[in-house]
Amino acid sequence: MTNKPRLGVFSVTGCFGCQLTLAFVEDILLELLDKFEIAAFPMLKQENSYENLDIAIIEGSACRQEEIEELKKIRNNSKIVVALGACANSGSVQSIIEVSDKKQVMETVYNKKYKQYNPVEVGGIDKHIKVDFHIYGCPPDKEDLLLFIKQLLAGNIKPKQVDYNVCVECRAKANPCLLQEGKFCVGALTHGGCNALCPTNGHYCFGCHGYWEDSNVEALTELFKEYGFDKQLKNILAKFDCTSKQIKQIVK
Repeated sequence: MTNKPRLGVFSVTGCFGCQLTLAFVEDILLELLDKFEIAAFPMLKQENSYENLDIAIIEGSACRQEEIEELKKIRNNSKIVVALGACANSGSVQSIIEVSDKKQVMETVYNKKYKQYNPVEVGGIDKHIKVDFHIYGCPPDKEDLLLFIKQLLAGNIKPKQVDYNVCVECRAKANPCLLQEGKFCVGALTHGGCNALCPTNGHYCFGCHGYWEDSNVEALTELFKEYGFDKQLKNILAKFDCTSKQIKQIVK
């Protein structure tokens, strides 16, 4: 017998990058193995259980009805459900189907077997089940994961309260604005919380924290057109969040 909290790590459609972050970052993995009873973790365990979970961490997004049923099964057997990463929170690349020819996408992905699958509305897993906690990023930041694990163990999980875009974090770090330098960046449309990791290291923000709801989409879309970035804007937004109405209008 053990008094450790029972933890399950699960995946629906995705690239397994979030599980890799949990499994391959030594600090995180050692903390998990030491402090939790690992009931399920397909990347590490051959035998996995859905039953009587204290915490379920889910990566990926549901693209088929079978996956929605799996999400419901996990939810029904878990006290706390965590959406881990861009796919679980906003649909990510899989949500491209929402602005594309669904039949063509299914046929491209599943070849001749596509007819046996029923496509569903793709987005964050909270479209299908109640989510208690969100961890953003593609992949999630190591420090966010460690903080969450410590909060779990303390019995006091607190969502990271971020009500601003990546531009605010860039200004706080005195980063030069890439757009003002004539370079592409979607920080103005992207939910903050990453500490402006990409722009700080000379790479444009590509939106992995999802769409910031308070963005002035119309004004920003016109600004990107003026800079000649309208095509790049559509392409990059299609990768991470095709589920909100505002983004659909830009991408279509």
